[in-house]
Amino acid sequence: MLIRRAAQRSYRRIEGQGIGIAIAVAAFTLLTASLAPLLDETHLLEVALLYLLTTLVISALWGYRIGLAGAIVADLLVNFFFVPPLHTFTVSQVENIFALVIFLAVAAIGATMLESLRRQVILAEAREAETRMLLDVSREMASGISPRDSLDRFCRAVVSALRVRGCAVVRDGYPLTVHGSSGGIVSLSRDEESVARAAMAAGEVATLGGGKRSAGAAIITYVPFGPGPERGVVRINGPIHFPPLAAGERLLAAFAREAMAGLQRSLLAGEAARVDDLRRADELK
Repeated sequence: MLIRRAAQRSYRRIEGQGIGIAIAVAAFTLLTASLAPLLDETHLLEVALLYLLTTLVISALWGYRIGLAGAIVADLLVNFFFVPPLHTFTVSQVENIFALVIFLAVAAIGATMLESLRRQVILAEAREAETRMLLDVSREMASGISPRDSLDRFCRAVVSALRVRGCAVVRDGYPLTVHGSSGGIVSLSRDEESVARAAMAAGEVATLGGGKRSAGAAIITYVPFGPGPERGVVRINGPIHFPPLAAGERLLAAFAREAMAGLQRSLLAGEAARVDDLRRADELK
């Protein structure tokens, strides 16, 4: 599942880069067709600034690689159409050589800085999305009218956040017991118990289904609680849709910690209720 998700992200990234290259080619073509008949070598500074601005915009929108390629193309276009002798790649004056080198250096440095800023913004948005999802899940759990209702609300919130088919909180034991679900999940099959116990033993996320032999079968993900007083897994049914660039493993681990905390509260509440029943029985005796 993780390999397929990485392949999908790579395909979307390549597709976006293809669009960026096409737009960059169109922008440089339009700019050159507009400026070449009107301006000559006497307006070299203005021309260079316009090409530099176009290169930086491309870098900001589609990243460093396309920006750097755009800087090289812009440098060649300025040389060919505006630096004497025109319509050749030779340069007759030394100062124009330095000007072209400085132009390329400034464009490359600008593309690098914009790429760094772009990555920081995207990562910040991804972290914000993760935090917002966790807060929504915690808020939904807190609004439960009982410990079991809180776990059910947790599962429904996970279904909504990750856009999956179903979710359940499963506690370790013989057999494994479901303490909360988004609906319809009462127990686990033998195969599911085996995969869930393997996930708990290894402390790593495990999956069931979705392979070549089970085409069309649902993908079920088991996320272990991690270190703590309770052992169990969060069972997630269906393909998981993370926010763009979100750290999927970290987000699932955070959900599992929330589930473990909710399960602890549920068990403590049940124990308190049993103690209260025993006290009342003693009073009746």
